[in-house]
Amino acid sequence: MDMQSQAQPATPADQVALAREFARRLNEENGLIRHASIDDWGRYGNFSMLVWVSHHNRHTTNRLKGLIRRMLREHLPQAKLRDCYPPEVTSVERSESGVITRTYHADYWKFDIDFQDYNQQDNRFTDPGPAARD
Repeated sequence: MDMQSQAQPATPADQVALAREFARRLNEENGLIRHASIDDWGRYGNFSMLVWVSHHNRHTTNRLKGLIRRMLREHLPQAKLRDCYPPEVTSVERSESGVITRTYHADYWKFDIDFQDYNQQDNRFTDPGPAARD
């Protein structure tokens, strides 16, 4: 391993464990969430969480964001919700009887959860330094 790769920041194992535990708690929380899991994480304590719901209506995204923010405050206060990416509508069809059917690109919501501060303008995370990574 060269010196450059050793200097790269890494998400601490305890943050990975906390994020996975948070997803497990969401799975047990209520009937809205069918399944939640940590999909991926970056080098700066930034996580991607996928959430599948048991029922989808026009209020689902706001309900999920509210639930996740509340759960973060209660169970993972050192992390914050950065963004939410709901499924995008790919087509809308209206039947002769007026029923509207929407098709989506995915059947899950994606949430970005961060342990480190993120500057959207610079597209950079705050590096906590080597002491915080040990």
